[in-house]
Amino acid sequence: MEVLIYLIILFSCCVCDRLELPAYEYLRRFSEPLHLGQCAHRIVQYPEGPYPEDCSFPSRKGKEEFRYKKVHSQQLKPVHDVQQMMQYLRMCDVKSAQYFGLLAKGDCVATDIAEQLSFKRKTATWIYKEHLRPMIYSLKANPDLSIPDEFTLYLNNTYYTENISIGTDEVIIVQLLFRGIDQAKKAYSGQNITNVMSEKLLDIAQTVGSPRKLKVIRLSTSGEIFESTNFKSQFAIFEAIQHVKQVEKQISRIRHELQNGMRSPHLKYIFKDYEIGPIALPVSTVTKEERQRLWQEVALLQIEVKRTYSTNRRYRKFCLTKVSHQKYCVLMKQTLKELKRAITMIHTQRRDWSKINYDQQKQFLSKAKLKVKVLRTRTNMLAKIIKKLLKN
Repeated sequence: MEVLIYLIILFSCCVCDRLELPAYEYLRRFSEPLHLGQCAHRIVQYPEGPYPEDCSFPSRKGKEEFRYKKVHSQQLKPVHDVQQMMQYLRMCDVKSAQYFGLLAKGDCVATDIAEQLSFKRKTATWIYKEHLRPMIYSLKANPDLSIPDEFTLYLNNTYYTENISIGTDEVIIVQLLFRGIDQAKKAYSGQNITNVMSEKLLDIAQTVGSPRKLKVIRLSTSGEIFESTNFKSQFAIFEAIQHVKQVEKQISRIRHELQNGMRSPHLKYIFKDYEIGPIALPVSTVTKEERQRLWQEVALLQIEVKRTYSTNRRYRKFCLTKVSHQKYCVLMKQTLKELKRAITMIHTQRRDWSKINYDQQKQFLSKAKLKVKVLRTRTNMLAKIIKKLLKN
């Protein structure tokens, strides 16, 4: 049982509460970028539905500073499962997701990407990720809020923009579906060591052969690009190579413009609370890592149930024409409905994740995992039967 004790502590500025959020996640929901000191907007869930809540509180005043603090990394890595993919993409923080209402409309981009991929024995997946951050803008706020004292209570649970990182995350993900398991294994163990995705694909084409189809996912936080392209022709891998080369040229141009100060896209925001009065600080026996682990597990569970649903909903079309096999079709239709309800249930609970305590989170996750396991087993069994019927 989680032990929760509330201590009343007067904060100094150095320990005030902070939130971090990728700028891309913010700009997906609010079109206008933030400036230093600005109060952040968010989406609030009401019984009638989610509504954007614009913050009209005054911007914090203070000394604006900028630092050249360059960070630049490029990696090309194999991905064997959805958990690995989420680690490379980095999940949005549970506290920020709750405060800004990220799950009230849609989901975090890492989850959106993972839901488009299917990690099976005949697939091979590679991810290229480039992170570039040349500078950071920050605000050293004045202690005076410049508003009457009687209005300060309205600023509780309100944050202003303290830091703005300038930069970009550029991502290329390629998933290849082969005809055989051995081909997929070989695609993971290529001899060509490179950080260039198009070169890796060419190496796979030369050493393994052409896959049945490919999916290329492109994410650019600076260009606000999030797109997915499928290639299914006989020469799919060569078409994908040409497509990826064009993307790499775009990334090279973005890198050049950032390094030479020709563009300044926002990469990450750090928000700080308005520091109003004494704050109740929860002291818990549960570590941040344990909470993050549960947050990741519930996200992975939602991805799993969504993939199960999307993979098997194609059988509905078959069931419309095969009257003689209605007993299987009725059960499949019922199972798909239950899967859809499970998706809604899990997503809703994720949206309100920080509103329940750690023990309740564990209990929900345990029950949801059991339910999803039953539905997945039933769906797989029905899919095998219907596949046999399709061959007859």
